[in-house]
Amino acid sequence: KKNKTSQNPSDDIQRVQNDILLMSGPAASKARINQDCQTFFSSRDVNKAGSYFLGLPSGHMHMLVDKLVATAIGSEVDAILVAHLFVRALEKKWCSEDAFEEGFIPTAEYLDLTALDVPEAVPRFATILNAVGLDSERKRRVVAKCTENGSKLLDLLDL
Repeated sequence: KKNKTSQNPSDDIQRVQNDILLMSGPAASKARINQDCQTFFSSRDVNKAGSYFLGLPSGHMHMLVDKLVATAIGSEVDAILVAHLFVRALEKKWCSEDAFEEGFIPTAEYLDLTALDVPEAVPRFATILNAVGLDSERKRRVVAKCTENGSKLLDLLDL
């Protein structure tokens, strides 16, 4: 009889890699996230993006959400792509609602500054946040981090 760990070696490898990232701390996860985001925006393949979420310890997933959102609000096409990715991530349960909420907050905090250079950043942010389908309370907590454009953002959200 085979032991449980030898039946699916890729699961074991993934578990070991996640443990290494967790022990290495946020810096190792950030390096991986930067590489994964670069690959994602180059390949634009939502189907392969599950590995980006599954390749991180759950406590670091918010950093991936943050990086994807912060990058995507610079382009309408990228915002729609990330919105599709987040819908898939929800369907497949790759990422928790807590990690999504936590991941949106850093970009929300800088959204007012970003909107000075990229006026469409606010509606793009709303597009991505709406795609995640967080409940109204979670969305309001995210929006509360955006001071100047908070009311504009609220008007764009499905609450």
